Amino acid sequence: MRAAEIMHEADPDNVRVLAIDKAGKYGGTSSLTTEMFAINPPRFQEEHNAGKDYVDKAGMRKSWLEYTEGDEKTEMVDILLDNSGKALDWLVYEHGFKFDTPKRGFTEEDIYEVKYQYLPNDRGNNKDVIGQYYDRIYADYTALGGEYMLETEAYELIYDEATNTVKGVKARGYDGTEYEIYADAVILATGGFAGNGDMMTKYLTNEYYPLKGAWKVYGSLQNDGKMIESAIQIGAGTYNISVCPIVHMSGTPSFLTQFEKREVPGEKGFFTGRPAVWSPGDIPLNMVVSGDSLAVGRDGKRFASELNLMMLDPWKAGPYFYSIWSNDQIQRIKEEGFTAEWVGLPVGLEFLGHQYPIPRNTPLPEVEEVLEAAIEQGFAYKADTLEELAEMLEIDPAVLTETVAKYNSYCDAGEDPEFGKPADYLVKIGSGPYYAVVGAPYCYSTCGGLDVDTNFNVLKADGRTPINGLYAVGTDCIGVLFTEKKPYVTYGGVAQGWAYTSGYLCGEIAAKQVLGN
Repeated sequence: MRAAEIMHEADPDNVRVLAIDKAGKYGGTSSLTTEMFAINPPRFQEEHNAGKDYVDKAGMRKSWLEYTEGDEKTEMVDILLDNSGKALDWLVYEHGFKFDTPKRGFTEEDIYEVKYQYLPNDRGNNKDVIGQYYDRIYADYTALGGEYMLETEAYELIYDEATNTVKGVKARGYDGTEYEIYADAVILATGGFAGNGDMMTKYLTNEYYPLKGAWKVYGSLQNDGKMIESAIQIGAGTYNISVCPIVHMSGTPSFLTQFEKREVPGEKGFFTGRPAVWSPGDIPLNMVVSGDSLAVGRDGKRFASELNLMMLDPWKAGPYFYSIWSNDQIQRIKEEGFTAEWVGLPVGLEFLGHQYPIPRNTPLPEVEEVLEAAIEQGFAYKADTLEELAEMLEIDPAVLTETVAKYNSYCDAGEDPEFGKPADYLVKIGSGPYYAVVGAPYCYSTCGGLDVDTNFNVLKADGRTPINGLYAVGTDCIGVLFTEKKPYVTYGGVAQGWAYTSGYLCGEIAAKQVLGN
């Protein structure tokens, strides 16, 4: 959009901007988001806050840089902080987007009002309206002469090694038609590589956390990183490519749909707006995020407080983890249901299972039948002893039995010295048979990618030399903001804010470069 605007200003009859998209609809993962990060949008706060700043930008900057410990590119963080407000104003006042006044982030430490949620904000039941915002900006874009090809996948850069210049892309249409598209500037905005298990295994490392492997994705599976890989193949460098993916929820890697669905009177489902339903088929899903459970990583050890497996900490175990349960716990679910109060965002269950969490204190006589179905489907295990269960999970039996014994000692003492889980949620693992349910963090996107400079030019592996004609924005280059030692920041909407801000700036930069300005 911004590139088309710049070209239209220069010559209304000569707008030469083409967008291609592998998906069948524009918007990508952005159309599934709830909010964008922005700092003090001038026009917006003039209208809504009497012109006063919402945020102490200097304090926000200090907080960010302390979190990333010097591993970020400070100049790129500054670009986001200095320009995200302008990008929001542009979306609102030039293209009809609507946002609520800013909110704070996800944790108590996130004191900065930087999270602008789309309006209307009806518990997430606004994705149709967000789609209309994209419809409008698409109409604005094509009205200026911009062109768009859907279901057209770019898979390789056209590169002249002699001049170190990208001259276009090779692409393929949904019907198999092959294209060579030549351009003076190519901007990669492909949404990262979460949809490519091989790249997730190749580029994520286990140096700080066990991240290697294919992750479950809540987002656009077409974001498979082909163009990131193509850029690397011609010599592009990466920056913090092994940052943990963006994870806001967890569940089971598969789902049981064959069990009866039960309506929740007076409630509506998150995102759908339809009458909410729950099902006993979500018992395994409830088990992996239940605060009174015991969860272990692939090494058989605890990795976080189980209270935080709904939202904040499931990524710490990597692509999957195991929730361990004993027979007496299963019998309690059968007779009493799930009794622990949810901690975190209960809507996580609504994203991944049916429309509503299983109501607390609801007896579930189907529990063993449901777990047998999960075993048949391959995401649950049952054994008479912990040693046998460990062997099924390919975990050292001595490690798992030691973890259970240590956890049970915490339950007896009413204190969790490892992760500080409150005594009310410390429930002992009793006698067998034992069950393990596979838990899976679901990611929106990867957080690391290509190295870029302040003009969003992709840099070669030396970190200094731009590849002529090649740019990257959004999650294709978001690693410049972060550190591989820690996860995505929790201020709220940063990936979306970076997508909008980098796209807004890069569109203008690339268009002016093409025009010779």
